[in-house]
Amino acid sequence: MKFHSEESVKALEYAAGKELETEDYYRRLLNKVHHPGVISVLKSMVEDEKKHYTIVMKLLKETSEGKTPSVEIIQSDAAKLRLERSFSQVALSDPESFREDASVRDILKKGLEIEKESFNNYSRASEESEDEELKAVYRFLAGEENKHYILVDNLLSFIDVPGRWLYNEENLIFRR
Repeated sequence: MKFHSEESVKALEYAAGKELETEDYYRRLLNKVHHPGVISVLKSMVEDEKKHYTIVMKLLKETSEGKTPSVEIIQSDAAKLRLERSFSQVALSDPESFREDASVRDILKKGLEIEKESFNNYSRASEESEDEELKAVYRFLAGEENKHYILVDNLLSFIDVPGRWLYNEENLIFRR
């Protein structure tokens, strides 16, 4: 199955650009935080963005070479598991450890916007695509953006009230 349509190629090129942009955003954020748990989650998100970029570029490369694109999609850990692993050895009741990361809150809010926009774009592309393989790729990428949204939303909650933080996956703004 090849992605011959100009629309499909443009959508993939857009996706590649967004993945690079988001990776860079989270990488820059790493220089502004000091809490080991927050750093751990952000590093995992940077790695995810790299994987997403690689997937999209592989599709574009194979399409440009006239090959039938093939992608092995490997699922990343669930958001809850990542958060539990990142904060398992951290004193959750020490709000002082987040004082210097208070300015990170605004940056993370922008991260929520980025993840929401990417989720909506990938979901829309999946719904509009007639190519089943491309639909699957877009659904995968939308799901990954949803996981990132959950992670960032939980990081914000954790930074706001570290001593009373509980993982929450129910109050999401979007689900498909």
